[in-house]
Amino acid sequence: MTIINKEVVSVKDLLSRALNIPDYQRPYKWQDKHVNQLINDVIRHKNKGSYRLGTVVLHDDSDESLNQLYIVDGQQRLLTLTLLCYFLDTGKLFSPTLLELEFSSATTQKNLQHNAAVIQSRLKQLGETNREELADFLLHKC
Repeated sequence: MTIINKEVVSVKDLLSRALNIPDYQRPYKWQDKHVNQLINDVIRHKNKGSYRLGTVVLHDDSDESLNQLYIVDGQQRLLTLTLLCYFLDTGKLFSPTLLELEFSSATTQKNLQHNAAVIQSRLKQLGETNREELADFLLHKC
């Protein structure tokens, strides 16, 4: 296998791409501790010029008619980031493609619902200005 492209992209750019989750991927299983750790990391580093959230591995299926990228590594983090960005973007100026997927796994559905509630609860603890700053940092500088 050849690595075709190595690039650093913003969360907004990454989540705006046509991403898909292959059938072989395990269900979404992140728990409160994982979600809270990700939120804490972003909050802790929000005053930096940029912050790397880790590596994501995507596979291009090379079918130009589909133009989809399949998530090989980073699914748990990407789904959590998608939820976080969705709830931070109160103006709905950003539409992550992962929210358009249908999840057949009951485990994934349950954990996405639970973690959405965790994220909403955490964000309610922040003032409006802090949420706006966090949204800008996460979407554009991470």
